[in-house]
Amino acid sequence: MAKCIECGKMTLAPSIDWKVIDNKWICPDCYKENPEINEIQKKLSDIILTTTNNLEGYEILEYLGIESVELVMGTGIISEVVSDLSDLIGERSGQFEDKMANAKKNALTRLRKKAFDSGGNAVIGIELDYPVYSGNKMGVVVYGTVVKTKKITP
Repeated sequence: MAKCIECGKMTLAPSIDWKVIDNKWICPDCYKENPEINEIQKKLSDIILTTTNNLEGYEILEYLGIESVELVMGTGIISEVVSDLSDLIGERSGQFEDKMANAKKNALTRLRKKAFDSGGNAVIGIELDYPVYSGNKMGVVVYGTVVKTKKITP
């Protein structure tokens, strides 16, 4: 469940259009209308994320440390029933896929924010894990090394 910090709008399952800033949700309508939020999102989107240990075309100036984001989400009774039916007939579980995609996007956004807060402009060596916990809970863990880089000019 998410509640917009600007207008109070609530949703049970935030779509990919909802934004997360400082672990607070912002609905698509408020995000589009708020220039301050747009500026923060622009700065965050400029932070480079990569699974590689270096950035081609960039010089790493400073290693700022390892950061991680951990998210745990309940699957929900409706998702469980739909997933069981999908499994029974050999289909994909779209509800679980959507939840995992939203959780991954949220985790990467939070990792960008942590990099920004620590003065970095990139996160290298990113790894993603999807642990499964008891009690119908799933997780997303994303971690990497925050670095400060400079573009190499030819």
